[in-house]
Amino acid sequence: MKNLFVLVALFLVPIAAFSQQTSGRTDVYYDSGNNVVFATASLNPDYQTQYYYGISMTTYLDGEEGWVANPVSYNGPGPGSTYIEAPAQAGHQYMADTFSWVVTSYQTYEVVSGCSDCYDWYDSYGYDSFYGRGDPESSGISYTIFVWAAPIVVERLIQQYVSLGQSEGRQRAPGERMDFQVLFKAFIPWLYVWAGGYCSDPIAGSSEVIYDGNNRTYNSMVDVSKAKATNLAYLLPDQGGGNPSTSWHQIGYTKRYSKETGLGAGILVDDSVLHDCYRLDDQGAGGDSMHIDFSGNAGSRAANVHFYGDARNEITGLGSWAPAISWDISVTVSKSNPSAPDYSVVGWHDCMPAFEIYIAGQTVYQQPPYPSGPEAWFTVGYCLSGSGSTYVNTTGTVFQ
Repeated sequence: MKNLFVLVALFLVPIAAFSQQTSGRTDVYYDSGNNVVFATASLNPDYQTQYYYGISMTTYLDGEEGWVANPVSYNGPGPGSTYIEAPAQAGHQYMADTFSWVVTSYQTYEVVSGCSDCYDWYDSYGYDSFYGRGDPESSGISYTIFVWAAPIVVERLIQQYVSLGQSEGRQRAPGERMDFQVLFKAFIPWLYVWAGGYCSDPIAGSSEVIYDGNNRTYNSMVDVSKAKATNLAYLLPDQGGGNPSTSWHQIGYTKRYSKETGLGAGILVDDSVLHDCYRLDDQGAGGDSMHIDFSGNAGSRAANVHFYGDARNEITGLGSWAPAISWDISVTVSKSNPSAPDYSVVGWHDCMPAFEIYIAGQTVYQQPPYPSGPEAWFTVGYCLSGSGSTYVNTTGTVFQ
């Protein structure tokens, strides 16, 4: 009889407008009878979502050398599921990630007079995220305004994808541990941070601004929407290095709000008109100069990853003068004692925001920000300018 081992990750996406909830999960199993690892994933929208939307999901199964099988997708009505499998290697870790969307297709009609592209899309059933912002993908009849002097009707067929998020699971085949996932993240624990500054609009006037935070505590999940900067690497001590093909970094998305009108009762309030000093005033991805370097010694069975660089908020209006989150951290894992691998974390980072480091899902470092709360705006510039850096020097054992 085969033995099954499973680790499960689940995401829930509550939507306030219509009290919708769509749940998804990814499970990873090891089948000892056939020596395979396989992942199953599901996406289960509620009735209203099923009625108005389609769903789309893609599952990836990664090993130490990258993909161990081709990604599998499902596109259609909900609920939906995927299945993916690959041969297992002793001691290797396998991780599955499923990315999920709801999809709506509809037609829009616009009377055009004096502008060639002045339409907006509207999600009438309450799903929205920063991935869905901006112009949707559209196709249909188009006209040249210079040919048609009178107002005309333009028809567009629009398909909008709105990201729900990511679920993941992982499993290790029995045997000596081979790889070690190292996850480094910087995040803002509060709902928002008041960083000083103003937005200005000729009609609305001026308003103090705030920037969105990640509104969470420490979390070992690889969720780039819940961090301002994410770095992920896999260390291979037996090979004396790391795996660049499965290592990556990503900067977070930032939104700026009018402090007067964008801060609701425990929420930040969006709207569709930007640069008007009302509610959501601006948004965009940041700029980064992140680096991941590997080193080590196969003979001593040790591997090191060096995370360094910075992440900059690009919507402050200060351009390259905007202060950046900076860090320089080295993480080493040694298997000189294979039954109890040890780690060390050495380096420094800014005193703002919060930072966290995990090795193989195990917490090895957590540091809160120096400012005492979201209103302590004067310390943001102090920390991000490089003053008051926090130094890191910690060691321990990686649990098997």
